[in-house]
Amino acid sequence: MAPLSSSALKHVGRRTHGWTAGDTSRAKPPFQAASKVKVVPSEKVHRAHIAFVSPGVAAQSDDRFAADIIGDIVGGGEGSRLYWELVEPGIADSVRLSHDEEDGAGAFFGYASCDAEKAQEVVDRIRKVFAAAMADGCRDDEIERAKRKIASGLVLHDETPRGRLFHVGFDWQYRARSLPLDEVIDRYLAVTPDEVREFLSRRPFEALTAVALGPLQSLS
Repeated sequence: MAPLSSSALKHVGRRTHGWTAGDTSRAKPPFQAASKVKVVPSEKVHRAHIAFVSPGVAAQSDDRFAADIIGDIVGGGEGSRLYWELVEPGIADSVRLSHDEEDGAGAFFGYASCDAEKAQEVVDRIRKVFAAAMADGCRDDEIERAKRKIASGLVLHDETPRGRLFHVGFDWQYRARSLPLDEVIDRYLAVTPDEVREFLSRRPFEALTAVALGPLQSLS
């Protein structure tokens, strides 16, 4: 990302010179994630819609880069492990997973849609994919592919003023520091297989919660 011009900095300075600092701190108590499965029966919905979530890392953690890469490998659209496990064989219509960093906490969020009678199989297969990732880690070629995919996406995202401003805003709000785009990309590209393996060794997908909506009565 190109540095702000001196005229832009002067303009912002004139507009904000009267601003005073305020306290925006808030409590971030620790929490312990727990596995849970919930079904919301609905005959108005013809498909099963399954949302699933497991603990991730906070926006302030340097592990967020490895977490994003893991999310892409496991469930980042076509070519991901969940895609080959569920969509390619026709068991689910769609499936995805990504890591979302927040202030003081983070999570892996996922979604799948399928025939109601296949809902249990979909959940079982998602657990199987997660278990394999935690047990065996990710291959070097998967990691390299995910790193370059994320880096390319960041470049395209920051082509727009809205995309650039989102990064600046979240960086300041969560970390009180704005990282230039090239530094962010370099950090993703620098993630090593050992970082990914170490992250997965903490078994982040064990505390998995799933919520299903649709014409079904139970799910385990």
